[in-house]
Amino acid sequence: MISAWSDQLLSYIKQGVLPDTTGLLQLQDLAIPGGYAQMVVFNNGANRDAALKLCDFLLTPEIQASIINELGGFPAIKWEYLPTELQKKFAQVISSSMPHFPDGPWDDAVVDGWYRNVAPGVDRNS
Repeated sequence: MISAWSDQLLSYIKQGVLPDTTGLLQLQDLAIPGGYAQMVVFNNGANRDAALKLCDFLLTPEIQASIINELGGFPAIKWEYLPTELQKKFAQVISSSMPHFPDGPWDDAVVDGWYRNVAPGVDRNS
């Protein structure tokens, strides 16, 4: 048993480093799959309409399936909108909830640990 980011694990299975029979499990109380990626479209942006069209395209089931298959990432749409074979293949990792990391209850501890252990000479207030 190992803990791994989804992209690492799926990449290793695809490369044959791990066998196709490798089981996947999503722990419900830990932020194992990695952080979420965000995209922002400015309301007053010069190319707002084009940016919204790009967002629509990126959120299609086809592109989201490629996020899973090609990048090993988690989809940005509900699993029910993805192909049935992907839903079946990843049934064990489809979570009903996901803790927020960062910005969850760990955030203060992470920031404190960073300043104490990685950047002890940096002033937090500057």
